[in-house]
Amino acid sequence: MKNIIANLHQFKKYSKLLFLIKLLTSFLFIMSLSSCKESGIRKYTVEKEKSPSLNLIWTKPDAWQSKKLTEFRKGSFEAITPFGKCDISIISFPFQAGGYLANINRWRSQLSLKPIEEKDLQSLIEKKQFKHLKLECISLENTETIMKVAMVMIKNETWFLKCVGPKKAIHYEEKNWDTFLNTLYEKNPS
Repeated sequence: MKNIIANLHQFKKYSKLLFLIKLLTSFLFIMSLSSCKESGIRKYTVEKEKSPSLNLIWTKPDAWQSKKLTEFRKGSFEAITPFGKCDISIISFPFQAGGYLANINRWRSQLSLKPIEEKDLQSLIEKKQFKHLKLECISLENTETIMKVAMVMIKNETWFLKCVGPKKAIHYEEKNWDTFLNTLYEKNPS
């Protein structure tokens, strides 16, 4: 009889514990159902309009879409036009990054253009004063593509800002490109 009473007592303990577990599980299940009013997963992307912790600061035009940054890209955007897409990149390298001639010849090869010599370099580079900075600009093109590049040296870093795309798309995006270049300024100039 004592065994039966002990087993009954132990059964009551487990019954109370099982009841509490069932009650808690039911409560959590009901809360999970009531907390989701909409089905599906939502993804939000917040675009950064100003560059973070860099020596060069910019504001992108509203029409440009931010793209994923890479190891080299400090800024990466895409302009979608009725004539195709333009790829906009902002890259910096320490010091002169191999020099303008080497970089310009690399870009020329990307467009299947012949390399130039040092003596031809200055005729390609146009110095332009924008709102806050003086930039050295070039425009390279082949039969289908235009590559616009603005270059500036800030605090021992060479910055290259490129806009590449089909000719008509680049012409369409020219105003936004100039507006963008006018937003550039040096962080904490010395």
